[in-house]
Amino acid sequence: MTDINKLDPVEGKLYNRRIVFRNGIMKEKAFFVRQYAPTEIRDLLERVNLKVTKMFGNYGSSPLSVNSRRMIVIVEKVSD
Repeated sequence: MTDINKLDPVEGKLYNRRIVFRNGIMKEKAFFVRQYAPTEIRDLLERVNLKVTKMFGNYGSSPLSVNSRRMIVIVEKVSD
């Protein structure tokens, strides 16, 4: 299996072209993953009256960093 990745920082998308050889047959699949910045998540949540109280980089409550594989977001509803 081979993955060819291309990051589009303007759209926040990681485009992937995956090539798999199985039983002498090549199969190719293209897809993308949307990558949200913490500020984008915060802004989207604020639009629906939610306030970010904490952000973590994993389920163990480690700080969010550029190397985090996850973004765990704790929010609370803002009073109207």
